[in-house]
Amino acid sequence: PPSTPTRAAQVPYGWVRPLKARVRAAPSLDAEVITLLPAGTTLRLLGRTKDGAWYYVRAEPLSAPPVEGWMAAEVVVTFVEPERIPVHTP
Repeated sequence: PPSTPTRAAQVPYGWVRPLKARVRAAPSLDAEVITLLPAGTTLRLLGRTKDGAWYYVRAEPLSAPPVEGWMAAEVVVTFVEPERIPVHTP
């Protein structure tokens, strides 16, 4: 019999809150800044630190190549509970 299609796991999304926010190489204010993203940029929330203070994100801005890195949770708007985002170890 044909297999039943399964639903792909849904990746939670978020948005950049301030006018510009930094994407960093590690979950720390001392980490290298990879890029700045403008407000409203859509983010895929791929992971988080255990304490939920940082999200590991993938952004695909219109005017730049895709980027992955860490963003402080305080600069990300999301409507998903942090516990639903898997813990990601840097």
